[in-house]
Amino acid sequence: MIKYDEQKLIRSLEVLPNFARVAFAAACAERQMADYARVTRKSDGFGSVVAALDSIWSELMGAPTRDDIFRRHLAVCMSAMAEPESPEAMETDDAIASVAYTLRARLRGDSQEAAWAARTTYASLDYYLGGLIPSTEFTREVEQRILAHPLMQAELERQRRDLSDLTELVGDKGNVISTIVGLRARAKEAAQHFTGSVS
Repeated sequence: MIKYDEQKLIRSLEVLPNFARVAFAAACAERQMADYARVTRKSDGFGSVVAALDSIWSELMGAPTRDDIFRRHLAVCMSAMAEPESPEAMETDDAIASVAYTLRARLRGDSQEAAWAARTTYASLDYYLGGLIPSTEFTREVEQRILAHPLMQAELERQRRDLSDLTELVGDKGNVISTIVGLRARAKEAAQHFTGSVS
């Protein structure tokens, strides 16, 4: 069984060039977008968050973008957050946060930001799966059931595969664009069954 180990993830991210860290974070965010679209009540906010993520992918695929544009996208993402503790916030804010962390990874060059994008993806699934388990309190047994769930294991495996593919780029600069394109396509496809509830 794969476990989420943030410190190990950070160590793996730190040996990568920053574009690869950003790509890893962007893939984590992309996998949450279909569910985000399904539950949000703020269509304008959703469009802005998607545009922010698209700008990251565009630069990763060869279109340089100024830092001030990414900073504006980051500000928009933060304003798109739902009211704290509202039902919508519980279902959408992890997705928005993943995009925000991706933008911050691009701007700051910090492995921790990319790792936080992965953590919010994990947290989003943790919240969803926790709602499927009949329990009045969060116990170690419940935690283990969530971790062992096929949807959680599938996400952790996707993160492992993304990291492996990006690590291979360190010694093979010629395949950067094709790897990024494949990473994005894979993330978009996985978004359609991130929680197993999107057709």
